[in-house]
Amino acid sequence: EVSDKENYLFNMLNASHDGILTVNTEYEVVMANEVVRSTFKTRGFNIKKGFDVRLLSPPGETEEFLTPYRKAFAGEVVHVERNYFDHYYLITYNPIRNERGEVIGASVFTKEVTEQKKLQ
Repeated sequence: EVSDKENYLFNMLNASHDGILTVNTEYEVVMANEVVRSTFKTRGFNIKKGFDVRLLSPPGETEEFLTPYRKAFAGEVVHVERNYFDHYYLITYNPIRNERGEVIGASVFTKEVTEQKKLQ
């Protein structure tokens, strides 16, 4: 039954055209959908369970990169717009809570908006 639930969740995440990533409070990937994995694979990163997302920080921008994660770990929902690899993204960081309400990680939803930005 657990395997069926995991497969269902995995398939649901991969049905999205947006990047979906979950991380624990140690900045380790718990789950990443195919959009995230394939996007970063072209950049030389193998995103899989346990991968440290801090390694994705652009050089010299570590603090700016980690701030939304820290806010999500503190229970806040954060929306940012970023330019990565000449593409624009709207990124939402959400706290993930356990059954006791404690924050145990963050979900990160990334939507590419490059075409919309070009029209502005």
